[in-house]
Amino acid sequence: MKKRRSSIIVFVLVAALCLGIGYAALADDLFVTGSANISVEHAEDAFAEDIYFSRAVMNAEAGTAVIGADEHGEASDKVTITVADGALKGKDDYVICNLEIKNAGDIDAKVTMGGMTGLNTEYFDVTTSWGATTSQNIPAGGTLDIVYTIKCIKTPTTAVSTNFSVTFQAESVDTGA
Repeated sequence: MKKRRSSIIVFVLVAALCLGIGYAALADDLFVTGSANISVEHAEDAFAEDIYFSRAVMNAEAGTAVIGADEHGEASDKVTITVADGALKGKDDYVICNLEIKNAGDIDAKVTMGGMTGLNTEYFDVTTSWGATTSQNIPAGGTLDIVYTIKCIKTPTTAVSTNFSVTFQAESVDTGA
């Protein structure tokens, strides 16, 4: 009796399997249902990591420009520019720092330069190659050059130096696609 019941169960399972395979072989349409969730928080983090300073160059006598590192040791959205003592001797002397911002992602970005912190505004003025414009677009995979000119606006009576940070914010550009 047990043997016969086992045989029937095996036969029913094999028959169901054959019916399923046969139906799948003859069916033209395959329907898959499911859902996908996108975390905006993680998408924004990934986008932000794709936009960073990729180059910071100054003449060695003029000072240094160092790209800051994020918590993972990767390039970040911060450059610290240090003007060397004596590099600017008097009014209208200036030094130049060339920066490059890279968009390593696959989404166009709008970069807005942030405020500068730590600048000694009594003796120094900073202008950019962007002029009065504070924002520029960077296409996906592209780069954007920016030139900072640090100018002495007042002749110092003693050696004066300044160490300031340049930051930017990036946001995605809606391409309408």
